[in-house]
Amino acid sequence: EDIFNNNNNNNNKSLMKIKNKKIDVPVLQQKTVVMITSNYGLLAMAAILLDETIPLMLKLDIKEGGFSFSSAEIGILLSSAGFFMILFCMLILPSMTKLSKR
Repeated sequence: EDIFNNNNNNNNKSLMKIKNKKIDVPVLQQKTVVMITSNYGLLAMAAILLDETIPLMLKLDIKEGGFSFSSAEIGILLSSAGFFMILFCMLILPSMTKLSKR
């Protein structure tokens, strides 16, 4: 079945209109919803994995492949990373958002 209708108006201009098609697939079974949800789940899993394992790697001895940071050094590193993220969100991100809307 063709989903396009060719209609002529009074000015003999050809218009293309899409017929209304009803989708009988439930929302949670639609391909786009499943793909978006799956991608979000994978991204969240990766973020949680990094958040939980980076402090462990920083604490691990150098002989075992870590960095031998103390708990205070790890705290300072993560706090400063959070501080710079706040600065980025306040100062740089708004201008990047304005540029992307052009």
